[in-house]
Amino acid sequence: MSAKQPLGSSFSERRFLHDISNASTALGVPYSENQTKRVLSVFGESFHRGCVLWRTTDQPNGELNYRVYERRSIDMVALATNAGLISKHNVLLSLVQSWSSLYGEQSQQLADFDASRGLVKFWVFLGAMRPLVEVLGVAELPACITEHRDMFENMRLTHVRHVAVDLEKRSINLYFRTTQQFTREGVDKHISLAGASPISDTLFGEIRQQFPRSGGTFAVTIDFLTGTISRVAFYALRLSPENMPCINERIRHFFQVCPSYDVQEMMALAWSFGKGSQTYVKAEHSHSGELVELLKEWNTPMTDDR
Repeated sequence: MSAKQPLGSSFSERRFLHDISNASTALGVPYSENQTKRVLSVFGESFHRGCVLWRTTDQPNGELNYRVYERRSIDMVALATNAGLISKHNVLLSLVQSWSSLYGEQSQQLADFDASRGLVKFWVFLGAMRPLVEVLGVAELPACITEHRDMFENMRLTHVRHVAVDLEKRSINLYFRTTQQFTREGVDKHISLAGASPISDTLFGEIRQQFPRSGGTFAVTIDFLTGTISRVAFYALRLSPENMPCINERIRHFFQVCPSYDVQEMMALAWSFGKGSQTYVKAEHSHSGELVELLKEWNTPMTDDR
């Protein structure tokens, strides 16, 4: 049973609408109050019961997204389709449901929303670290994706905690936990999955300083139709504001204008790598619901585990 949320960290629809409007203006991103209110009307119970998080990137045109985490095993896909947010015939939704059914009520669905467009992504927390062979064994995954299994296992990427489906980009995400050894050679090998060039010593030092020494989250993005690995990312969760790595002004501004009401604030960065030098940084900031406590219950590796 999750700890009771402190009053200040409880979700308030009125406060959230005020915050997201101000944040969108401050960051110069599109915002739709109607879309946001529609999201809250469909998923309102999850916002009040679960946790809410902000996210963006360091790119000049980076979008403002928000995520809702559930504390219960509910069918978010059904809520979305019944409300007409997305067609129930979308094959990617069948994939989300198959992953959710693998471990029954041990799994929880999450969802990402864009500040102007609404629903963009579904996640599934699988309840624990799960064998890759089981996660890739669902019928909805095409061979162009499942054939990556041997390559992942040869890199000791054998267990997955979360999976996700991007409804707009038609891609899937696998969230692995890395081994304890974090070496320059290992990082370059991991990012080469997406065709990324070797990183600089400076960037390696920044990531290594923040990445959990016991092993952290490594994400792989795969195109659903072609099986192409388009991006990979290393996540550092719950960074210390006093020991923040080098970030640009946009992310610094993001942390200022997207407020957190949690007693234990969660600031996170993810270094994302694509083909060649297509690198950027993602930033996440807890909003409400005591996200750190939930992530601890899920045994999610965080920077302060070092």
